[in-house]
Parts: sequence; structure tokens; C-alpha cells
Amino acid sequence: MNVTVALINLIAGLLLLVVCGALAVHLPRPRRWMVAAFVAVDAGLLVTSLLALPFILHLGLE
Repeated sequence: MNVTVALINLIAGLLLLVVCGALAVHLPRPRRWMVAAFVAVDAGLLVTSLLALPFILHLGLE
């Protein structure tokens, strides 16, 4: 995975967080499966990009 892919994952995760947060606030009763799916996808995007960035940028303890 290169830096571009990790940054795109990070931006997509943050954008999804904003969109899903707006949907959850404006829906009268959001479905549990919908909220769980949004959280799972968002967590996957953010965690993979944040865990991959130090390895991609070679930010090891030397």
C-alpha cells in the first residue's frame, strides 16, 4: 500500500464519518443495522489507514 491509497482511505473514512453523523442526527429513528454498518465501514477505513501510515512513511524507532 502506498501513501496515496492510505491517504484516500483516511479521507474517505473522515468523509463517511461526517455523512453518517449527519444522517444519524437527521433521521428520526435510524435502524440499528444501518448504524452498525456505517460504524464498521468507517472504523475499517480509519484503522487501516492510520495503522498503515507509519509503516508507509517509515516512521520507525531507530
